[in-house]
Amino acid sequence: MGGHRRVLSGTLCLLLAAASGLLGSRDRALRSDGRRLLGEVGMAAAPADLAIGTLASGDLALSFAVSTALSELAPEGDAAGAAAQLGRDTRPMLGETVRLAASYVSIRPASAYGRLLLGQAGQALWDLAGGQSTQSAEAWRRAFEGARSAAPGFDMVATTEAATYLAAWPRLTAADREQAMNVIAEGLRTREGARRLFPDAWRKLGTASLRLLPNAPDVLAESAEWLRAVGQTGAASALESRRPR
Repeated sequence: MGGHRRVLSGTLCLLLAAASGLLGSRDRALRSDGRRLLGEVGMAAAPADLAIGTLASGDLALSFAVSTALSELAPEGDAAGAAAQLGRDTRPMLGETVRLAASYVSIRPASAYGRLLLGQAGQALWDLAGGQSTQSAEAWRRAFEGARSAAPGFDMVATTEAATYLAAWPRLTAADREQAMNVIAEGLRTREGARRLFPDAWRKLGTASLRLLPNAPDVLAESAEWLRAVGQTGAASALESRRPR
């Protein structure tokens, strides 16, 4: 009996060691992918190594790399403007960003943040490619739907999705814009959402953006203040008149 226990114990130790080795190998591979992506977008090797090396796990390091890449390749969803400023074709880098974001989602399928990154990266690549691919458009929309399902009612999900739809607005079809209006309205329901989104909503939608704002005093005040600052006093007064007395 004791011999059997020793055999089982030894087998278990071997299995645990093998599993640990596999996890360590995956962790190193994920960190390596993150470093490579940061290098491609222009981060110097030493800061990239420091950032990637200090994070607790390879999947967190990967999500950090994807997020950092997006801030360079598509700030506020403007992939075309970033490509022009960088002076190079950023589609290969965005393609790699999409691939690594999808890899992160496969590792952490319940992560709303991972799906947000995948949606943002997918939309940026779709937009830079001319917005012609229906399949690509469906992919980034499904990523946002997954984020909403993973974290219902989470403000960060709503504002990020709304910001992405606003960035995509010029390339959306009429039917897609109807859906986008609902998404944007959801993103505008808080003061922080209005602070982040309303200026772009006004630029893209004009007076139609006013109808998307809820009758929440703080949201109306935030939006009216911005309108007055840019000389849109009539629109600002219209919002102020909606505030409860």
